[in-house]
Amino acid sequence: MTPMGLLRMLFALSVALTHADIKHPVNAELAVKFFFTISGFYMAMVLDGKYAASKDGVKKFYRNRLLRLLPAYYIAILIGIGVALTVGASPNNFYSGFFQGFQELGSMAKAAIVSCQALIFGQDALLFSVIKDGQLAYTPNYLAYGATLASQPHPAYIHTLDPPAWSLSIELLFYCFVPFLVRLRTRTLLVAMLATLALRLACSKIIPIEADPWSYRFFPFEISTFLAGMLGYRIYRQRGWKQYVPKSMAPFFPWLLAILILLLQKAPHALTWLPYFFIALLPAMFEASKNIVWDRKIGDFSYSVYIIHWPVIQLFTYLGFPHANYASIVVVLLLSVLLFNFVELPIDRLRQRLV
Repeated sequence: MTPMGLLRMLFALSVALTHADIKHPVNAELAVKFFFTISGFYMAMVLDGKYAASKDGVKKFYRNRLLRLLPAYYIAILIGIGVALTVGASPNNFYSGFFQGFQELGSMAKAAIVSCQALIFGQDALLFSVIKDGQLAYTPNYLAYGATLASQPHPAYIHTLDPPAWSLSIELLFYCFVPFLVRLRTRTLLVAMLATLALRLACSKIIPIEADPWSYRFFPFEISTFLAGMLGYRIYRQRGWKQYVPKSMAPFFPWLLAILILLLQKAPHALTWLPYFFIALLPAMFEASKNIVWDRKIGDFSYSVYIIHWPVIQLFTYLGFPHANYASIVVVLLLSVLLFNFVELPIDRLRQRLV
């Protein structure tokens, strides 16, 4: 048995552990790239399956995707507001002086930041921006600036309530294209993936593509990971792979992946390409776990963990008691259980009726 849902949960936890400053073997960048690859696989599958027979399948796809992402996201935003109010002007916290800092922004910067958080779209672009004299300005490296409101200039993302939501912005951009991408021939998808990889390599001469945010937050580069997942689904759909990959081998694939991650820790350039290797493992891993109900629920539950962990971790950082970072992860998991059972599951039942 190869639990795909458990793998998704481990990737979500790796991001939370990184933000809680807890050491673990999978860095957040790699985890997000794997998420994008898995998303490409699943979106290609649902559009080829339950939405394909409906004449308004694309409309239903968009509606259901928004129902999947938005409720939990807005709850995370409310939690962020609550934590920002609790922290107030106390120093040494991400939310320190959050509302006062917002008041000091210019009108255009306020409008951009509010709209990005309300619509999710554009939060990735804020990672290529700083606040200078109250207005947004471009930067190729937001890490070069102090991540506090007192720093001038300072990164624009510190005016957002749930910074990890930048990846949802990239996810939504992919959703805009995927109903059209699934109509392409497999050969065309492969050429498109190779072309975006070639673009990434070509741009390495003029921009620092191995540095954050270019390394995994720039959609024209990251669409290749989604396309890799779509190609993984095309391999799965052909079924011919089964004669070359016995089902009994599937349980060993996560271990192979784990070994590669550990071996390549000191070779970050090689880690960048690991999600593309992952497409060779996806078909067998999905086939082995697709009928495991508990595993599917854990996979769905991983979104709750990902979307609410940031404000919870910041609250425990503010409280500052011993081992607060470990306690924050426990609370993240407990709150995620509540969010999943009382918000996400009822909405999921509604989504299934609307298909």
